[in-house]
Parts: sequence; C-alpha cells; structure tokens
Amino acid sequence: MKNFLKFFVLVSLLILFSTGCGNASGDSTNDPSSGKDQVTLTFFSTITMEPQKEVMASVVDQFEEENPEIVIDDNYPGGEYESMLRVKMAANDMPDLFDTHGWAKKRYGEYVVDLSNMEWVDRLDPALDQIFKDKDGKVYAYPLNQAKDGLIYNKTLLNNYGIDPPGTFEEFMAALEEIKEKSDGEVIPFWFAGSDKGALAQYFDQFATPLLITHQDHNYEEELLNGSSPKLCVKSSSVR
Repeated sequence: MKNFLKFFVLVSLLILFSTGCGNASGDSTNDPSSGKDQVTLTFFSTITMEPQKEVMASVVDQFEEENPEIVIDDNYPGGEYESMLRVKMAANDMPDLFDTHGWAKKRYGEYVVDLSNMEWVDRLDPALDQIFKDKDGKVYAYPLNQAKDGLIYNKTLLNNYGIDPPGTFEEFMAALEEIKEKSDGEVIPFWFAGSDKGALAQYFDQFATPLLITHQDHNYEEELLNGSSPKLCVKSSSVR
C-alpha cells in the first residue's frame, strides 16, 4: 500500500504538469484553510466490486490527507467504463488518472505521459515490455496487477485416457474428441459458464492469440490492429 501511495503521488504530479493529456491541468480552486490553491484531479477506474472500491477509496482518502492541496474526484463507471472513455477520447477530455485495462499503448497511447523516468521501471517484468513500452523507451502505464490467464484441466482425467496435456489448439481439440469417444459420450470434455454473459468473450480472449496471431498459418495481427476484418472461417464441432 505504501508503494502504491508513493506512485499515486508521483503520477498525480506528473500528469498535473503535463500538457498532452486532455484535461491534465486539473481544476484549481482556493482552499481557505491552507491559503493555497487546491487542484482537483479526475480518476476513473474499472473496479466494480464493492470491497475493491472501498480499498481504493481509502487509498484516495489517505492521499488527500497527506496532500491537502490535491483533491481526487474518483469515479467507478462499471460496465459503462469503456464507452465513457471512448467518448472522452473523442472529445479530447480524458481523466487526469485512469485505468488503461491492458490497452495502454494501442488505445490510450496518445493520451498518457511517459513514465520511463520512474524508479520502478527497472523492476518491470520483461514479459510486459510489449504492452507497456515502445521502441523509443516510452513507458505508457504503471501495472497494478499482472494476470496469468490459462485453462484449468483435470490431470486425473487425462491420465485415465492416456492423454498428454495439449500444447497447441489442434492438440486441444483432438484431446476433447478423444475423451468424448473413449467415454462413449459420458464425459463432457469442455465446459465454461454459459450463464455468464462474459464467458464467451473470455473464451475468445483466451483463444484469439493462438488462433489468429501466433498460429503459423493464420496470423492476422496487422489486420486486427488496422480493422481490415479478415475473412475467418469458423468450423462447427460436435464437441460440447
């Protein structure tokens, strides 16, 4: 928490004096109690769960106590976050502080300051370089967390059917078919929460890279970036 507060102070000041971040100058008012000008910085976050909001609110409160000349106007739009930020980008009226939710370079790159002179940059995981840095060394955001997503599989089930954990999408599909056939349809080899409206999107999020980018025969990275919409053939399968 202490490190985060330190970051919050530094980033607030950096954005406050930046000229390339929309409403980066903040709104200035006079604080009669201190006799100093008081600056309000807007902060937008993708946080949706109430316990997380409470933690963030406590961080904001502590920051304001330690820096009475700065007020943080914190906002948690929930499901409207992306659409709201798109409108703000179009109006060139971005928040002073905001959560880039993984799109620091591709979507928000022109709206963020360069953080390459921060003391924590040397400790960044190199695996994050392609997300947070560019060829000129600009650092686009500060990572608050790092998710290591993947599939959970039943090792015992694979052992029972003599199947090694698949390493490619083709091997994955072959394993599903093999389990279905060897179990005479008694075992459903693949499941995700269909009642959750975000489940299909999460499935695509997990498989988009191996299917559409890193696959040796189907690399659509440039087309996906520039929106030229490649024609993709989706094969149906009897695997449930």
